[in-house]
Amino acid sequence: MGGDDIAIPKSGGPGAALLMRTLRAFGRVIEDNPRLVDSALQAPTDAGGLAVLASAAAALPAVEELDPAARLLAEGAQYKTELLTRAGGSIGVGEVAELLGISRQGVDKQRKAGKLIALPAGSDLRYPSCQFTRRGLVAGLQQVLKALPIQDGWMRLEWLLTADDALRGQTPLQALQAGQDAAVMDLAAGHGGQ
Repeated sequence: MGGDDIAIPKSGGPGAALLMRTLRAFGRVIEDNPRLVDSALQAPTDAGGLAVLASAAAALPAVEELDPAARLLAEGAQYKTELLTRAGGSIGVGEVAELLGISRQGVDKQRKAGKLIALPAGSDLRYPSCQFTRRGLVAGLQQVLKALPIQDGWMRLEWLLTADDALRGQTPLQALQAGQDAAVMDLAAGHGGQ
């Protein structure tokens, strides 16, 4: 199946019903907000485009009245897409293993030990690109992640990419890249966690 092919469930059933509901909802959003099409098309990924449309659909008064949580879910999906874009995208376990010169099992072991940020992607995991350099991991990152009490991958990524006054307005990632390992380690260890 090529990259532009659309998978339409042949047997009908729940998959086809969901696809039709989604197409109807997005059709209404696009019809009512033609400028939204440009925003959705400018998203770097298909999922990002869907997140833009889903956020707009969830904000419709009729939807919000029937399902108040829909807007929050759609905004969360859009924020995750934006966060992943700020991280430079993501790579799969095979690419991580090759980059680090270890096996896939070694990558999984480091992830489970809290030394890598991994994000759920369907039934797989993806690894934000920002934690890697051409030669491996960003220096000091494994120690910082090990000290960080936050365990959720999305929250860890957000922490890594959010500017902090304690780092003179730099993100923890920028501070690590500048060799300020001790300051980032102090910040991580002092974080309240979840």
